[in-house]
Amino acid sequence: MTPATASAMAENARLMREHGDDLPKRPDLWKRYQTNRATIQRAEQEQARKKGVRR
Repeated sequence: MTPATASAMAENARLMREHGDDLPKRPDLWKRYQTNRATIQRAEQEQARKKGVRR
């Protein structure tokens, strides 16, 4: 896991913990959450590619 991925995961956990169901109602935070999800998904795809697994 890269530092960027770990940071994105930690930030998303914090956002969910602090804002929960209200997160989509806060456009600034929701955009940050979605950006972090994209970072995490890219890392997962890269890791799968390195292992030779296709999604």
